[in-house]
Amino acid sequence: MRTKKDLVLLVALVLIATVGFVGCSSKASFDKSSLTFTQGTTETQKVNVTLDPRNESIAWAISGDSGVLGTWLIVDKAQYKGNSEVSIKFDATKVPSTATSAVLKLTGPFVKNAPEIAIVIQPGVTTTAPKIGLAPDSTTATSRFHFAKTTDTLKIAVYRVAAPTGKTRTLSFEVQTPSWLKASVATGDITDTTAAGAVPVTITPQSLPAATDAEVTVVGKDAGTVVGSAKVFVTTKTDYLTEVATQADVAKLQKTQITFNADGTTYTAARTPVTAFPVDPESAAPVNFAGNAFVAQTSPQPIPFYGKDYTNYYVGTQGYVTFEAPGASTGTLLGDHFAAPGITALSSIDASLGGTVTTQNTPAGDGVAITYQNVPNEGTTKAAGPGNSIQIIMYFLGYYEIVYLNLNPIDGTLLGLSDGAGIPADFVGSQFNAFATGSVKAALGF
Repeated sequence: MRTKKDLVLLVALVLIATVGFVGCSSKASFDKSSLTFTQGTTETQKVNVTLDPRNESIAWAISGDSGVLGTWLIVDKAQYKGNSEVSIKFDATKVPSTATSAVLKLTGPFVKNAPEIAIVIQPGVTTTAPKIGLAPDSTTATSRFHFAKTTDTLKIAVYRVAAPTGKTRTLSFEVQTPSWLKASVATGDITDTTAAGAVPVTITPQSLPAATDAEVTVVGKDAGTVVGSAKVFVTTKTDYLTEVATQADVAKLQKTQITFNADGTTYTAARTPVTAFPVDPESAAPVNFAGNAFVAQTSPQPIPFYGKDYTNYYVGTQGYVTFEAPGASTGTLLGDHFAAPGITALSSIDASLGGTVTTQNTPAGDGVAITYQNVPNEGTTKAAGPGNSIQIIMYFLGYYEIVYLNLNPIDGTLLGLSDGAGIPADFVGSQFNAFATGSVKAALGF
């Protein structure tokens, strides 16, 4: 049986415990009212927790929505004692697409209040996925560079086609080539201004395997992440300097001069920008076709072409000059072109529908020039659109120029040289807008 003394002692213990518990309680607070994170990023932010009065024996915990904590929001030191710094990591890969905000609370058995901190999620910045491009235009399946000698050099510029506005990033480039090619490439700062961000790639042959087609792939990486790739096709097959071009490819020849330079009985090609015809046709003699598809002309001096000299040539209504015989009709575009030796500047035009065609000697007397001005495309009339203005210049030293001043291009246009021996068995189409840039004497490569 308990005595009065025992009851007094029990009451005293309860009072002591109560006073002690009250004395252990503290007011807790965060040093920030909110934290803002951005979707699409990985961030680490910190907040401080303060207990007042400070009591390191007080236990507290951070709680919140179970769909937030432990999923896309990781809280370090979520349970602790006393004054502490809390590190919160935001894992962007796990943030729900509908998440906009969350609230976390600091609670504990002896925390007087339950302070809150708002977690605000702002939308991520949308950027255009970067891509890699090549210049000159060598990114389509028809684009090829012909290696004829081990001294030939292919130079291309690699650039980012699209980048986040105002961003500058350092890209590294990996060039994948067959074993017979060697590539050198730099690392560059690429911005959303593609011209300023161009990085040169130089490709040279170590050997020349016979009649071989290959691919060169340029892979761009941003901080180790692949951001795009582009290809250029190369070959060691003979370049017959003839192309059946698309409308887009022809358009790229606007205000361009293609020069064919003799190398024995073969030719190399180079391209140069122009703003006017090299030979002014103002005083040239008009060609009167009188309903015919071609007219014979006589040169004041022999014109060398594929190992033979010609004093007579034929000017056709469809943008060509042939030797030995007028233009043929074999039923195919390539068949017609390779049936007779000659130069086809633009097979899609038809001077019988309009425009003017003239011939003249060059001012220096070193060649003859044939000029087509404002000539419409075949199957159209002059009123259907702007005409085509081109010039063919044949020099007595054995080199030739085709000048594309103004173009209204269409698909399926043939351009190039022919030795008249028929369609080659190993024919591979050229890419005129990917020819080297250089002078009359330039070889392939630039």
